[in-house]
Amino acid sequence: MLARLVDDYTVIPETTPAPTSPVVITEPTHEEIMVKDIEEYSKQLELLENYEDKAITVYNQLIDLRIKDSTRKTFFLSLNNTVVPNYTKFVSGLKYLKVNNAELKEVHNHYLAGAKLQLEGMTIMRDSLKTTKINYSKFEAGYNKVGEGVKQLDKAELLLDNYMRILHNSYFDSKS
Repeated sequence: MLARLVDDYTVIPETTPAPTSPVVITEPTHEEIMVKDIEEYSKQLELLENYEDKAITVYNQLIDLRIKDSTRKTFFLSLNNTVVPNYTKFVSGLKYLKVNNAELKEVHNHYLAGAKLQLEGMTIMRDSLKTTKINYSKFEAGYNKVGEGVKQLDKAELLLDNYMRILHNSYFDSKS
């Protein structure tokens, strides 16, 4: 390495290292944050999906049977042993999901409210079948409660669709 002596105390090397590129730190965009938030929320929901699927699949099969004296025991056992326990685990898990922004919080609140109403309805339906005599008015009240839950879930789905539409539009707006 060659060096040039400037004075008794200063030596300047003849070859200087190549300049390094500056490190640029950028803050994530609003859209990038929205994408990250929905991905994290979806990952958390995936962990609960099995409980919801198992409960809803069996519930829908039961509803297709129609409640009558000859199906009461099947209804009760399915609600008691599969539907209510699995949906309880699903709702319990929903309560602990971490939601990172206001838009998703609103979606989640409707989703949780709907799931709670459905669980309450399924439990009422189960309880209406505990004895050999079906309590039809109680069963119907439970069925209607499940329907109220569906309305909340539909609202959550609309809000989520809106969230995704905003995300989609802002992504394509930024690309033009």
